[in-house]
Amino acid sequence: MAAKGRKYKRGALELDQGTVGLIQKYMTEHGKALFQIDGIVEAIARHRLEQVSAEDVEIFDNLDQAVGGETVAWNKAQLLDGAAANRPRILINALMSIDYIESRPHILDVLCVGPRLETELFLFAARGFDLERVRGLDVMSYSDYIDLGDMHAMPYDDNSFDIVFLGWVLGYSGDPGKVAAETLRVCRPGGYVAVACTRPLSEVGGKGASYYYKVDDILRHFDEGQIRHVYLRHEPSPKLDGSGAYVMTVFERT
Repeated sequence: MAAKGRKYKRGALELDQGTVGLIQKYMTEHGKALFQIDGIVEAIARHRLEQVSAEDVEIFDNLDQAVGGETVAWNKAQLLDGAAANRPRILINALMSIDYIESRPHILDVLCVGPRLETELFLFAARGFDLERVRGLDVMSYSDYIDLGDMHAMPYDDNSFDIVFLGWVLGYSGDPGKVAAETLRVCRPGGYVAVACTRPLSEVGGKGASYYYKVDDILRHFDEGQIRHVYLRHEPSPKLDGSGAYVMTVFERT
């Protein structure tokens, strides 16, 4: 029972005109604050994607043979459909639990490998990262924020990024050790590597695609001598039937 005399009652949270006015004033003065709202981020990214046709999507035409034969066709269809747009937030939130990252996201350089959509990059902006310091790398691109290239031969100098984010992309490689080596090469000493895969991975990556059931299945591709500390080891709950079950890890590079 609510105490007598209280103006605001449980379950009666409403936005009156005064509150709406305060929000509008704040957003006028701090436009980039919109990126702190995931729903707004997703709406902006989807709106931008809706302006893209199949002819607008550039394809990287010098792929490593380790890339599964059906990868490009599958991901192009998924791109234009906007599939799995929200999924990256799960792993991004795990990164934000690391105090060093949470306290200074705006000065960190981030590489998103295989983001497919701009949504992944915008979700980093929603967590306080400087969007101009967040790059995407994919075999297809419709955006200046996403560079064309192959994760088996990343077009970046050594030690270029503080965070390398591989969200649901490693399974598309027939040579994940090569991807791991490239990831460590472009990640700065003391930087962070975040990897997520679906379990089980459907055979959309083509012949030679990799399957991940445990975190150790991922970590075995990375040079053990370059892993200083593993912050996250997440394996699916046995309560899940496999749909939406993710294997995730975050570690610090030596």
